[in-house]
Amino acid sequence: MAIDKKKTKELKGHFAAARKRELNFAICLGKTTENLVFLVDRILAPDALTKRAKSEGETQKLSSGTMWCDGNTLNLHCQSDVVAQLAKKTKEFLKLAEAPMRVEVFGPEDKPEKPVFNTEPAADDADDDTAPDPDAIEWKTLKDNLAPDVAAFLKAGKGDVSKIRTAWGYALRIGDEENDYPGAIKVAKRLKTALQTPVTSDDGRDAKPVDLNKKRWQIGSEKFAPVFKSALNAGLLDPDKANPIWDKAEALAKAGKYSDALKILKVLSDKITAAKKAGINTAKPETTNGPDPTSELQRVAKLLKSALDEGTQGLEKALHTFAASKAMVAGGDTAAALIQLEQVENAIAQAKRPDEPSTNLAPETEGKKVAARIRNIWDEAHRDVSGQIDKLRQELSAFDDTNCQTLSESGLTGFSENLFVQLNAAFIELDRANETRLPDALDSAEKAFDDMAGFLSSNPAIKLIDTNDLGVSMSLGAVLGDAVTKMKHVLRAG
Repeated sequence: MAIDKKKTKELKGHFAAARKRELNFAICLGKTTENLVFLVDRILAPDALTKRAKSEGETQKLSSGTMWCDGNTLNLHCQSDVVAQLAKKTKEFLKLAEAPMRVEVFGPEDKPEKPVFNTEPAADDADDDTAPDPDAIEWKTLKDNLAPDVAAFLKAGKGDVSKIRTAWGYALRIGDEENDYPGAIKVAKRLKTALQTPVTSDDGRDAKPVDLNKKRWQIGSEKFAPVFKSALNAGLLDPDKANPIWDKAEALAKAGKYSDALKILKVLSDKITAAKKAGINTAKPETTNGPDPTSELQRVAKLLKSALDEGTQGLEKALHTFAASKAMVAGGDTAAALIQLEQVENAIAQAKRPDEPSTNLAPETEGKKVAARIRNIWDEAHRDVSGQIDKLRQELSAFDDTNCQTLSESGLTGFSENLFVQLNAAFIELDRANETRLPDALDSAEKAFDDMAGFLSSNPAIKLIDTNDLGVSMSLGAVLGDAVTKMKHVLRAG
């Protein structure tokens, strides 16, 4: 897909300017080449550009800093860590935008040799007896007088900041880079008038600046409310988890924190979209198509207690599996909990009849055996890291950052792109597989394990979590990755 012609023209203008001076930039890599976000500004600092790129982009792969052009080479000097494949992805984007450039990337520790940008008039211009351009003089005077007012307005953040910033950047570009002094003067004079004219209400009094986030919340929440309700009814969201999140967004909005409320609204919207794509249904199927997990938990608990009261030996596995199923019900993983409860019941029956082989208890022995072994491996690993995750979620809940809120509210599943759902589906498919269906179930499980292994080893969220500087010791990648490796060995062993 080709890049918009307007964007191409804008990029080429930035590159022309970057041959005369350093500019600030921020890049957010996209899931596809054409969705890369490349922001350049002469005034706005790299950190501010990063926030804009993050809001406009579709990944968390961001880099920012200063840039300049040397011939046909675009140099990017990053002020923080360089994201992987930054040079390659940027080069591909520029080629697609019909503005091909060689791309050199420098990290924060690098000290690249930068060209000396000559902002003084050339020597032959100094000896020129031609009268100076009056428009050039007027533009320089107007620019010097207006610059402090524009900076103060942008810093205050009240009024139509975006419009003023865009107009000022346009004036600087056509005046300083294209020498269109009359055009720059015209834009600057309009800016001066806009800055000096207070916004008034209909009754003539000074009006308060419009809070754009408040407007966005009012419009967005009104449109999202029926979508949210429909998603709950369709089983796309778990009401026990989603309703408190929505309540939190509304509470933030009532407190005037519209920006934070909008972030939560976006998190919910993204969850609905992801659930639709994955075909997820979190509605509790047991109410219509199967047993209620709470009732099953109580029923099996009575069976287990009765067996213990009777002095039945060999119930260690049943006790262990029952504890795991109880935790799954509490965590909302009802489908897996029902499978575990069935295994508890089988273990009790086998313990009461120790002389009978376990194969008589379940006709689909091979699938159940493999499913039980890999499920035990995963449950043990998950228990090891669950305490770590809970501590980290508590620490992150105080931060406004979208990623922190996602991890705080949803845990690791907020970043896993439904891989945990796929993993549970693989466990269920294996457990139900008979001799004919077992090969396909094994293949599906191996694919789910490979996807999970790739996620744990490459997702930047895992690395950030394990290396957090909040004083919480984390080892998700190592513990869960080792569990996946063990589960794959079990599959291969049959």
